[in-house]
Amino acid sequence: GLRELFESSPDGGQFAISPQYQVDPCQSLIELTPNGIGVVAEIPDTGQIVGVALVLIEDRSLNGKLAPCAFLSSLTVHPAYRRQGIATRLAQWRLAYARQRAGDDVPIVAFIQKGNAASLAAAQKWGALTEGQCRNSLIRTRPKPPQEVASWRIREARSTEYGQIADHLDAFYRDYDLYAPHTGQGLADWLNNTLFARPFRHYYVLEDSQSNLLAGLAVAEQSRIVTMNVHHMPAFARALNHIVKMVPSDGVLRQLSVSKMWVAPNQLAAAQYLWQTMRWRLRDAGSHLLCSYDPRGPIPDVIKPPFWLPRGTTDIVAHNFELNGRRICQSE
Repeated sequence: GLRELFESSPDGGQFAISPQYQVDPCQSLIELTPNGIGVVAEIPDTGQIVGVALVLIEDRSLNGKLAPCAFLSSLTVHPAYRRQGIATRLAQWRLAYARQRAGDDVPIVAFIQKGNAASLAAAQKWGALTEGQCRNSLIRTRPKPPQEVASWRIREARSTEYGQIADHLDAFYRDYDLYAPHTGQGLADWLNNTLFARPFRHYYVLEDSQSNLLAGLAVAEQSRIVTMNVHHMPAFARALNHIVKMVPSDGVLRQLSVSKMWVAPNQLAAAQYLWQTMRWRLRDAGSHLLCSYDPRGPIPDVIKPPFWLPRGTTDIVAHNFELNGRRICQSE
């Protein structure tokens, strides 16, 4: 039921995109989001699922302190059943659940694709205000490797290094809001949590000739779980696609989700080399690397999105929480 609902209800933003699940979507949501819970709307007589919404409650950094935070996502209503109050009731259920679990003053946050008027209108009903924006860069894998740097080595991280990587992540995101602090064990659990016989999440690091870790990033083979079908693009994006082929001819994006990126001080070149090398090494695992980030931080300088690439923008809407100009970490 969820599979049919998602596939028939593309996102209403500037880019109309719907997921094509390769596995049971209910199983993936339950097993890969242990702190989340979902609610569905169904037709009583037939059991058809016509709406769904998710809420995730986790401790995140807010103005330098850890506090419970509720993240709302995946609000979807079947096109044939819209404008009947279903979205409002799903939203109300999530808000009531979050407040029951974490208190009436729990910060509530949602990331909404810019241009998705329906979702923004629904958010305003629960008192949300737009607090900022994140960028989403979808960059194709590359057909040729970057020029090799002999003094740097890129490899998958060892389990004995997870604690060190967690420390690097915490240092890198110290001044960001909505960041979830890491531990070595927490990183291990996240990497090993999989629906398959082998992990689909991996962590890669770059080290110098003295074995110092200079940069790192996580990659999730998202396309093993779900691919994304592009139904509509803005006119400028369609015209550009004829030239640069951002979207494959079949309209299917096989995404690799990049997250948990960090850079040691004064090591921007190393991080850039890691990014470009992974674009090459992962060319057979997917068609695109997806990276979400605050445009005010250093990550845009790492990935260097091409000037002609359309800017995917996510509005950050929140209730009981103000950014006060701090950067945002849009965790996976």
